[in-house]
Formats: sequence, C-alpha cells, structure tokens
Amino acid sequence: MLGDADRAMRCYEAALRIKPDHPYSRFNRGLALLQTGNFKDGWVEYEWRWRTGEVSSPDLPRPRWDGSSPVGRSILVHTEQGMGDTIQFIRLLPLLKQRGARVVFACQKPLHQLLATIDGVDEWFPIDEPADINFDCCVPLMSLPSLLGIDSEAAIPNTVPYVSAEPQRVDRWRERIALLPGLKVGLNWQGRPDQRIAPLRLIPLEKFAPLAQLENVTLVSLQKGEGEQQIEPNRDRMPLTVLDGLDADAAFVDTAAVMQHLDLIITSDTSVAHLAGAMGRPVWVLLSKASEWRFMLDRSDSPWYPTMRLFRQSSFGEWDPVIDQIVEELEQFGHQASAPPMILVSVGELIDKITILQIKQQRIADDAQFENINCELDLLSEVQQSIPGIADVAELAAELKSINERLWDVEDQIRERDAAGDFGESFVKLARAVYETNDRRSEVKRQINERVGSALVEVKAYASTKPARNEST
Repeated sequence: MLGDADRAMRCYEAALRIKPDHPYSRFNRGLALLQTGNFKDGWVEYEWRWRTGEVSSPDLPRPRWDGSSPVGRSILVHTEQGMGDTIQFIRLLPLLKQRGARVVFACQKPLHQLLATIDGVDEWFPIDEPADINFDCCVPLMSLPSLLGIDSEAAIPNTVPYVSAEPQRVDRWRERIALLPGLKVGLNWQGRPDQRIAPLRLIPLEKFAPLAQLENVTLVSLQKGEGEQQIEPNRDRMPLTVLDGLDADAAFVDTAAVMQHLDLIITSDTSVAHLAGAMGRPVWVLLSKASEWRFMLDRSDSPWYPTMRLFRQSSFGEWDPVIDQIVEELEQFGHQASAPPMILVSVGELIDKITILQIKQQRIADDAQFENINCELDLLSEVQQSIPGIADVAELAAELKSINERLWDVEDQIRERDAAGDFGESFVKLARAVYETNDRRSEVKRQINERVGSALVEVKAYASTKPARNEST
C-alpha cells in the first residue's frame, strides 16, 4: 500500500520462513514478483489466490488443464475476477486455439456481446448460468499466462486492437460526437465500489476541475453506475457531456462505440482503461501509489497496451499533482491533435477522391473497411463544403462519379478476362476504354478547377494515340 515493493517482498519471505504454506504471503509475494517483471515465478505464486478464499472457482466436473498438448481437446476457459481482467486476458484465447484446442469460453454474461467477435473462441456461455456444454478439461482465464509460457514482458501478446466496437453502434454515435467542439476527451473517475481496493481507484470528480478550464476541450462522461451521482453537484465546476442510453442493453457496447470517436480517454484504474487499451485507443490512466501489479513499477507505459500512458501518484492519496501533470500534457496533446499535417490537392482531385469513396460506400460490404470509408468520407466532405463556389460544380461532380463507376466496372471486366486468359478483341477494347475514360475524367477535373478557381491544378500529358504519319508520303 505504500508502494515499497522491495520491503514488502522481504516481509513476505520472512513470513514464509515461519510458515511456508501461508496463502496470503504466497499470493502477495506472487503479486510483488509480477509487479517487478518476474513473470515466470510470479505466475506460480499467483496460483495461491485460490487458497486465500478471496477468489472462487466454479464447480466444474472435468479435470484442470495442466498445460499438456491441447491438440484435439475441448478446453473450457472460465473467467474468475472482474471485467477488466477478462478484457485484459481474453487476448490469450487465440494462442490456445492456435495450439490445436477447441476453445469454450465461459464469461460474464454482460460482456458477451462486446467480446462475441474476438478470435479464438468456438463456443460461449454465461459463467453464472447452467449450460449443457461438452468439454474435456477446464482452466481459469488468469492461469493461462503461466500455462502458455508468458514468462517475460517480451512474451506478452500486445497487438491491438483485439476488441472492436459494433459498426452499427459506431455509426449511431458518429454524428452525436462529431457535433461536440474541440478536443473530445472521455472521462472515467472510479470503478466498482464493492471492491476491496476501490479507494485506490476512486478519484473524486471535483479533482478533475482543472481539465474543464482548458480551452477547446470537451469532456465526455464514460462513468456508469456508482459515481454518476457526482456529476450534478459538480456541474458548475465540471461541465460534462453526458450521453443518454449508454450501455443500456449490454456492458460497454456503446462505450466502445463512443471511444472510436474520441480523441483521448482519461480514466482511473477501471475496466474502461482495459477496454480503451484493448481497442488500441489513446488512453491515460491515473494510478495510485499502491497501483496493481499489472502496471509494474516506475514506468509511464504499459507492456500490455501500446496506446496506454500511466500517470502515477508520488505520495499516497495525493491526486492533485497527478491532475496537474495531466493538464500540462493535455495542453500539448490538444495542440498536436488540432494541427494535423495538411496535404494540398486541387479541388478537382478532392472531389474525385470523394466520388470514389461514395462508390466504395455502395459496393464494399466488409464492416471494418466500411467504417474506414465512412470516416474518410466524412472528413473530406467537411473540407469540400467549406470551398467557395462548390455548389456551382455539382453537375460536374455527378459526371465525375459516373466516370469513376464506369472505370470500376471496366477494370473488373479486365480482371475477369485476365483470369480467364482471354486477351482477344474484347480485352483490347476494355484496355482502350480505360485510357479513354481516364482522359474524360481528367478533363472534368480540369473544368472543376477552373470553375472554382482552384489554386492548384493538374497537368496531364500522354503519348499521342493517333497513328504515326508515314514519312514516305
């Protein structure tokens, strides 16, 4: 609790010399080993959590998986602690699947919808509801690191994102968040109040008041349940955007979608921190002097989440210096976020790009690609609307879209004939149609540039397609 891991370790080892099987000393020694990066020994001691009585395992009528070859076996992996732990360690299920196991995952029912698309799971069921599931053996989720050989920081699988928001929910929240001015920062200030270490994760909302004083920053509440009662009494000092209906039907499903539109998430040590990290979103986490083992010691980054930054107390219980550091860093972050590199193109080229995105929007079905197309189209359309005289080229823009649709179709037909080995007359006609259509495309873009007075114009030069003159005649 004092943040003195070395002294704590000496105390645990002294206790274990007196009573080698003392569960709390063994378990706490494991936490200290993990915190200092000794994963190999730490995971072994971490198994003593079951003997402390603070963690309970479901009564499952199958043997515990011992790490032997999983090939051809159906292994039930079950959650055991909080939702944050589930989000952090679900990344290990694909590793188990890759080793040949059929993976059955028993997790908290509220998390199922959020995590349903994660790789590596063959079957799901709620851990707290009976189910007729066939499996050969079982294993607690947080016993997997030891069994899978996560024995060093370098062995941590930390590719993100491995959790994604539902595309339809991302679309649902897009316009609502886009209307918010300035830098959009999600804020979460406490975890569940029933946890023994809740005081280490609870930061009074009023402490964040200096963030609200920053210009060009909009704070969006990501707090759910306990802690929301602090919003109204602090509204004058801490104006927050509260999003109605967040996560009404399942845990974090809307929170994840909203995060996709935020520039940054700032949170205490809660499940929100793990969700943002698992999604690969920029997230800053405020940590108590007595922070959990997973955040290691004296570092500002996390080996578990590449997009996470850590801000630590230097004195137990003192949040003001941490908030001051956050404010200083946020001012710099806002400057960087508000000044992206500008790429100059002609107006014709911009509209050409927009029409191509509109065509992709109609013809591409992949959810992840569709989300990227929508995002890019929204940004470029906003730029387009700011151009003086843009309404005067609506007819030319429509023609440009029609030309690009024709090019798309022609190229598809060329690929079909290429795949079939058909390079006859129809192939030649299609090839000629590509440059003929592109010539018209270039001409329409030139007309757009002239009509709106674009500062940049494109110059096109091609080899002549006319037959060469016979010099002997």
